[in-house]
Amino acid sequence: MIENIFKTDFFLTFKSFLLGGLVGAIFAFFKFKPPAPETISGLFGIIGIFLGWWVISHFLS
Repeated sequence: MIENIFKTDFFLTFKSFLLGGLVGAIFAFFKFKPPAPETISGLFGIIGIFLGWWVISHFLS
Protein backbone atom coordinates (compact mmCIF):
# COMPACT_ATOMS: atom_id res chain seq x y z
CA MET A 1 0.00 0.00 0.00
CA ILE A 2 2.78 2.45 0.87
CA GLU A 3 4.42 1.90 -2.53
CA ASN A 4 1.24 3.09 -4.27
CA ILE A 5 1.25 6.38 -2.37
CA PHE A 6 4.59 7.38 -3.84
CA LYS A 7 3.71 6.60 -7.45
CA THR A 8 3.44 9.42 -9.94
CA ASP A 9 -0.21 8.66 -10.69
CA PHE A 10 -1.18 9.32 -7.09
CA PHE A 11 0.59 12.67 -7.03
CA LEU A 12 -0.95 13.74 -10.35
CA THR A 13 -4.39 12.78 -9.07
CA PHE A 14 -3.84 14.63 -5.81
CA LYS A 15 -2.60 17.75 -7.63
CA SER A 16 -5.70 17.66 -9.84
CA PHE A 17 -7.85 17.40 -6.73
CA LEU A 18 -6.12 20.39 -5.13
CA LEU A 19 -6.41 22.47 -8.31
CA GLY A 20 -10.10 21.64 -8.57
CA GLY A 21 -10.58 22.73 -4.97
CA LEU A 22 -8.75 25.98 -5.64
CA VAL A 23 -10.85 26.73 -8.72
CA GLY A 24 -14.01 25.90 -6.76
CA ALA A 25 -12.92 28.28 -4.00
CA ILE A 26 -12.33 31.06 -6.53
CA PHE A 27 -15.81 30.52 -8.00
CA ALA A 28 -17.33 30.62 -4.50
CA PHE A 29 -15.40 33.77 -3.59
CA PHE A 30 -16.75 35.65 -6.61
CA LYS A 31 -20.23 34.09 -6.10
CA PHE A 32 -20.18 32.43 -9.52
CA LYS A 33 -21.94 29.18 -10.23
CA PRO A 34 -19.46 26.42 -11.10
CA PRO A 35 -19.31 25.44 -14.77
CA ALA A 36 -21.36 22.28 -14.40
CA PRO A 37 -24.47 21.02 -16.14
CA GLU A 38 -27.70 21.73 -14.32
CA THR A 39 -29.74 19.03 -16.02
CA ILE A 40 -29.39 15.30 -16.36
CA SER A 41 -29.04 15.65 -20.14
CA GLY A 42 -25.97 17.85 -19.68
CA LEU A 43 -24.46 15.32 -17.29
CA PHE A 44 -25.08 12.48 -19.73
CA GLY A 45 -23.50 14.57 -22.48
CA ILE A 46 -20.29 14.83 -20.46
CA ILE A 47 -20.35 11.10 -19.72
CA GLY A 48 -20.91 10.42 -23.44
CA ILE A 49 -17.89 12.51 -24.40
CA PHE A 50 -15.72 10.55 -21.97
CA LEU A 51 -17.04 7.17 -23.13
CA GLY A 52 -16.55 8.11 -26.78
CA TRP A 53 -12.96 9.12 -26.09
CA TRP A 54 -12.37 5.91 -24.14
CA VAL A 55 -13.77 3.62 -26.86
CA ILE A 56 -11.88 5.29 -29.72
CA SER A 57 -8.60 5.42 -27.78
CA HIS A 58 -8.84 1.66 -27.17
CA PHE A 59 -9.44 0.97 -30.87
CA LEU A 60 -6.55 3.20 -31.96
CA SER A 61 -4.00 1.74 -29.54
